[in-house]
Amino acid sequence: MSPGSGIYCDIIRDERARPIRGTGLVMDIDALKRQELALVAAEQAASAANSAKSSFLATMSHEIRHPAQRRPGHDPGHGRR
Repeated sequence: MSPGSGIYCDIIRDERARPIRGTGLVMDIDALKRQELALVAAEQAASAANSAKSSFLATMSHEIRHPAQRRPGHDPGHGRR
């Protein structure tokens, strides 16, 4: 039985294949499920962080190529003679 599989059963049969004894085990898998949910949440958080990083880098790349001073209203020399 693999860890966390939940249920195990075994049936002992006689020579005519009639069941004569059965054994079983039920495992509590709550801890495994909590770990699984935590991993899913961590994966979602990592994905959100990666998206934020990508957005930030795209914005910074754009700002490096097109500085704010070139935009109307942001030019330090705008309005001077």
